[in-house]
Amino acid sequence: IRYDYIKNYKDKLLYLYKDLIQEQDDKNDVIILLRDSNSDSSFKLPDDYYTSILDRLSFDKLYISFDHIEKHKSLMAKLERYQPILLDLPILDLFKIITSKKTIVGCQGTFSFWACWLSGADSIYWPITTIGPNLGDWAVNLKVDNEDRYTFINVDNKPK
Repeated sequence: IRYDYIKNYKDKLLYLYKDLIQEQDDKNDVIILLRDSNSDSSFKLPDDYYTSILDRLSFDKLYISFDHIEKHKSLMAKLERYQPILLDLPILDLFKIITSKKTIVGCQGTFSFWACWLSGADSIYWPITTIGPNLGDWAVNLKVDNEDRYTFINVDNKPK
């Protein structure tokens, strides 16, 4: 997917996917999206991507959307102080909840892209990475370049 191919069709896509999108819940909550892969470790973002954003925000509840939670142990330990609510749900139910939040901290990948972009969120934090699909120089380009609600965060996610 390249954002350039779909950005002029947002209204049509919102209509087509309306059953997957919930109205904003107007609570002062944040949801973070965690992603890792069993085959490509470049999808995982460093802990400080999430913690540095959360440290700057004021919110009531933290929700966490995840896959492969066992691969995020160090981050989960750092987030314990927020008493996060873990969302272990069927994927379509999870998508709906993500779209309802006012503040979303995205991750790499198309699931995160679609949930963020189709959401009613006021603020979306989006990683621009050094490797992986959020780099933007692949055949994939997930950078939404025409919406003020996006804040782009440069992330060095090269494996150490």
